[in-house]
Amino acid sequence: MSYFRDRVAVVTGAGSGIGRATAHLLAREGARVHAVDIRADRLEEAVRPGITTHVVDCAAAAAVEELARAVFAAEGRVDLLQNGVGVIIAGPVERLTLERWRRSLDLNLWSVIHGVQAFVPRMLEQGGARAHLCNIASVAGLVGFPYTAAYSASKAAVVGLSEALSAELHRRGVSVTCVCPGLVRTSLLADGELALPGRFGEQLRWFHDHLGPRPGPVAWKILRAVEKDRPLLVPSLGFKAAWLAKRASAGLYDRVVRRLMRLAPR
Repeated sequence: MSYFRDRVAVVTGAGSGIGRATAHLLAREGARVHAVDIRADRLEEAVRPGITTHVVDCAAAAAVEELARAVFAAEGRVDLLQNGVGVIIAGPVERLTLERWRRSLDLNLWSVIHGVQAFVPRMLEQGGARAHLCNIASVAGLVGFPYTAAYSASKAAVVGLSEALSAELHRRGVSVTCVCPGLVRTSLLADGELALPGRFGEQLRWFHDHLGPRPGPVAWKILRAVEKDRPLLVPSLGFKAAWLAKRASAGLYDRVVRRLMRLAPR
């Protein structure tokens, strides 16, 4: 029997990409899934048997609180919350306006905080089987890449938030998994704001379109990480190698990145 059979899952950012793939996989494994997205048109494409959809702006605290009330009223519990709303905003730091900084933090960080604030207290009180919080961060929250200051700042905050929550909540019945994917083939780049110099944008899109993994296998790894109670998942081997190299020698990694930046076209 599937680990997720008859469990209640809430997946935000479920209209596309990793969120949609996770929602579909959970439904196939027998979970009762509440798929959440700001775009109704994308949610229509995500509908499957076992999936209930909710159009919600997760950057709005009151809207997420109303979502939590509605789901708990209908189900009585939530066994898995996956916070997956996100946007990439990239460009030279001197061109980043405060509005763009705030948009990055609102969607990438505050949407997660709103989920934690609305759902976790209820999950702590529900009792029964262990509940799980899954936060979708990014490898950019573990390794700083050029021109991703706003994105990296927001995702690094999600990594730190997840680590702190894991330490605090595990003994109280709520586990936490932080997922740090690389350039998965989703709508992230198409929906984002990229103002990259030289050929950086072209090269990034080529890498994304030709070498990035598809959302389905990433979703499978996420569910297995949740099932095995893993606190951190870096599903891309290439980006995991970069993160491990940085951990082994931060100084050497920094020198390599600086060297590449000097060689990069402007």
